[in-house]
This record gives sequence, C-alpha cells and structure tokens, in this order.
Amino acid sequence: MLTDRETDVLLLIARGRSNAEIGAEPGLSAPAVMSRAKRIFAHLGVTNRVQAALHAHRAGLLDHDGPAP
Repeated sequence: MLTDRETDVLLLIARGRSNAEIGAEPGLSAPAVMSRAKRIFAHLGVTNRVQAALHAHRAGLLDHDGPAP
C-alpha cells in the first residue's frame, strides 16, 4: 500500500507533472520525488511514469479530489 505522500506523488505523475514541478510542492525536492517515484514503481510493479499513470487511472485515483494539477 502506498503512503499518503506517495499517493500524492503518483497523482501528480499521472497528471503529467515533472519531477521538478512536483519538487516545487512544499516539503519535497526533485531528488526526493525521484526516490519516491522509484518506490512507487516498485510497489506497483511498473517500470515507468506512463505505466504508473495508467495504474492510477485504472484504480480510479484520478476520479477524486487530489492534488491540484
């Protein structure tokens, strides 16, 4: 299961935000985003951002109010 922060990062990845853009969020840096993304990919069993975004979409994560695009 993803942490709340990992879910936030996954949603931003799924919305097409870059590591630098996500890293501009309070409490995150681009290197921290890269580290979280790797953990997210491993947990989901995916190898890239597109696959992670598809997973988020299929899981219905994009259908609720999450972080702003």
